[in-house]
Amino acid sequence: MCKDIETLRVMFWRKGGRQETEKLRLPVKGSLGVFKDLQSQWKNRLEEWQKECVQLRTISPILNYFTFNEVRCLSKKLNDIVNCRQEHRAILCSRFILPFLQRIDPNLSDALPFVEKWKFEAAEGDKALTQFGTVFSDIWTNLKQSGSIYRNVSSCGLEYGKPNLIIQNTNQMLNVLELFKSVGVIPCSEHILICKENTTEEEIECLLFRAISAKVYEEDEQEQKLAATPPPIPSKQIALQPPLYCLMWPEVLPLETLERVTKLFHTLLLSENALNELKKTPYLLVVISNSPNNMLSQKLNPFSLSQRIVLNDQTPNHLMQQSYCNDLETFASQNPSVNRNSNKSFVQLYISDQIGMGKSFKIEQDIASIRKINPKTQVVRVAFNSSTMDWKSIMEGFWRYHPCTNEEQVQENLIGIESKCSQLNYHADNLVVYHLDISSCVSASMNTFLFELLFLQHINTTLNVPASQCFHVNTNMAFLIEMPFKLNGSNNDYKKVLYTIFSLSKLPIVKVSKDTNPYVFGPEAQFAIKWMKEFFAENLKLQKKKNIFFLYCYLFSPIKKKIKNK
Repeated sequence: MCKDIETLRVMFWRKGGRQETEKLRLPVKGSLGVFKDLQSQWKNRLEEWQKECVQLRTISPILNYFTFNEVRCLSKKLNDIVNCRQEHRAILCSRFILPFLQRIDPNLSDALPFVEKWKFEAAEGDKALTQFGTVFSDIWTNLKQSGSIYRNVSSCGLEYGKPNLIIQNTNQMLNVLELFKSVGVIPCSEHILICKENTTEEEIECLLFRAISAKVYEEDEQEQKLAATPPPIPSKQIALQPPLYCLMWPEVLPLETLERVTKLFHTLLLSENALNELKKTPYLLVVISNSPNNMLSQKLNPFSLSQRIVLNDQTPNHLMQQSYCNDLETFASQNPSVNRNSNKSFVQLYISDQIGMGKSFKIEQDIASIRKINPKTQVVRVAFNSSTMDWKSIMEGFWRYHPCTNEEQVQENLIGIESKCSQLNYHADNLVVYHLDISSCVSASMNTFLFELLFLQHINTTLNVPASQCFHVNTNMAFLIEMPFKLNGSNNDYKKVLYTIFSLSKLPIVKVSKDTNPYVFGPEAQFAIKWMKEFFAENLKLQKKKNIFFLYCYLFSPIKKKIKNK
């Protein structure tokens, strides 16, 4: 019974509950009735909190992008930021608040106008949750209003108002893009949740609420617009088709989490009460699983999609063309401070057929060419040297260009902030070029990272709430990805293992070889070569020519060979 009570307490905390609690410790000699009463109290407290969570998410749809523990953590950071001096708030917002809000609006570039509305509120109280939903609600509302209310009816056989199940191999991850193309939606992190081992039940709950609330909101908006001026409905389209939401690879979840997620699907979508409430809410939801035998797949088996999803080769290429520049020079010529939303990021791969062709050196040359066009450029190298994804290290690497770190409290980052900015050459309008150095140790798990980075352009980590971080691909960022010659293990062809990027035909690729990256002698070597040429031409008069000749042959034999080869 003690374990049951502890389980209820942990679930209450994980779901964001923070009410005053008593009797956290009980004497062992207490009667069984005391323990039963306490168990009943915690069970009721958890149920009441879950009902309150549903009400909060229904009233403020923006809360469907965050777990409640995240909201509390962000509220604490907001309290710290508004207590800082005005001139320091922008840089703190760019690190601690903006990346989270870009889950909602990927094009959001400044969080300060919203943060200025925040009033100090204890993060542990429920008023902080309500204020968060109120202060930032305009981001969600404006985004929904700016989007078209007309979308294509799915041509892939998806059924509205049902959790469609698709069984497919993990190496067909890009097929999900075809589903979104069929409904006329460009996917972002709002629409797709790829399960990892540490994905929580509440994150999946947020996805389900987003799917439901998007349709409800659009119905209300359409009724208001129709009352004013009935718009014409385009041919082959139907008004108010909901956006598509997708949950991928639930089978990787721990069994305990998967069991709770399965119950969650039943409660929110499949129970009798849910079916009655959702009759007028034809949401569009897909679950893509690698296995038909896991608990959730078995639950959703009646909604399994029989039609095979075939990826058009041009679908991912078209999406990449919309999101990224065609060449490095175009990216470098962009001005991040002007027309930010019309700018684009840049991505390029570097491969070779042999070891030692100098891919890193070639990347350094390209970075130098970017700096020649735009001197306000920061460079960050992120290494991937493990078969498993170290998300904490990855996040720390991506944020290395910023003077603020997640390891310190918000206000502690202001200590010596000017010096930190100077050392990093940091400015909000800088270009940021990432050298992603992928080693031969990586595995197929790298595909999830590459999909989130390059297609969804947003990465979330939920290792634990205080250390929770986000990284968003902004238009001032470029990714120069260095591929290994081959991978470790029996399947060492990186083009087959890293199918996420090598299935694209139009992704810029630089093949580094002796022809594209010839050996370049440095100043010292050039001086030595010049001297040796004169020596071998017998233009230098020396008394002990023979001894000096052997001395220099010994010292510069590698250089001599290269000269003769030329």
